[in-house]
Amino acid sequence: MIFDAAGPNFPQGSSWQYFSNIEPESSHPCEPSMEEDPNPESQKLYDLLQPADAKLYPSSSLSQLVVISRMLNIKMENNMSQRGYNQMMQLLKEALPEYNIVFDSYYQTKKVVRSLALPVEKIDCCELGCMLYWGDDEHLTSCTFCGHDRYKRRIGSRKRKLIPYKKMYYFPLIPRLQILYASHATAADMRWHHEHTKEDGVMRHPSDSEAWKHFNDTHPFFADEPRNVRLGLCTDGFQPFSQSGSKY
Repeated sequence: MIFDAAGPNFPQGSSWQYFSNIEPESSHPCEPSMEEDPNPESQKLYDLLQPADAKLYPSSSLSQLVVISRMLNIKMENNMSQRGYNQMMQLLKEALPEYNIVFDSYYQTKKVVRSLALPVEKIDCCELGCMLYWGDDEHLTSCTFCGHDRYKRRIGSRKRKLIPYKKMYYFPLIPRLQILYASHATAADMRWHHEHTKEDGVMRHPSDSEAWKHFNDTHPFFADEPRNVRLGLCTDGFQPFSQSGSKY
C-alpha cells in the first residue's frame, strides 16, 4: 500500500481519497456499484499516509514519504550510525529551499515509519517448548508442565527488566489481510478467485476444484462475497504423535 501512495504515478489529492474514489467492481452485472466509507482502522491508515501527499517543499517532485523511505534504505545498506544519519539529514535540510519539511533526526523519521508498520506481538514461551505464557497463563513465572523458570535469573537489583529464556513472534493475520485489500494493486488479485473466467475441465486455481465448489454450495452467503478468503493450514513436518521425532 505504501508503494501505491508513494509511487511516481500517485495522483494529486489525499491518499484516502485516491482509494475511496476507485469504483469497486460489482460481482453481479446488473447490480449497481456502491462506494463504502473506510472503517476506523482503514481511515487511521489513510491518515498516517499523509506524508505521501506532502511535498518536500512547494516546487519539489518528491513527497516526504519517498524521501524518508530512500534515506532509511541508504542508512541500512551502508550501516550508517544514527549520529551520521542525523548529521546528513541536518545538512540536507539546510541545503534545500526554505519551508522544506525534511526531518532532521532519525527519531522523527522512525516515528513516522513505525506508525505504518504492521503489528507484531511477542509472546514468552517455555525454553523446552512445553507452553506459551499467553491468555490465562500470561502472568505465570514457571512452566506448568516441566517447572522450568520463565525468566533468566539476574544477580543484583530486582528492578532490572526480566528477560525470558525464550520468546516467539506472532504476526496477527487480520491486519495483514486488511492491508491487502487496502491496496488497489493487490485487492484485484485477492478477488481473482471470484471474478476470473472459468472453463469446465481446466483447473487454474483451487477455486476451480470440486472441493471449493462444494464449499460454495454449502455456504452460499460466504461464497457470494467477492472478498472472501479461504485459509489453509500447513504443519510443516509437525508430527505430534510420531515416535521418531521430538515429543510435543
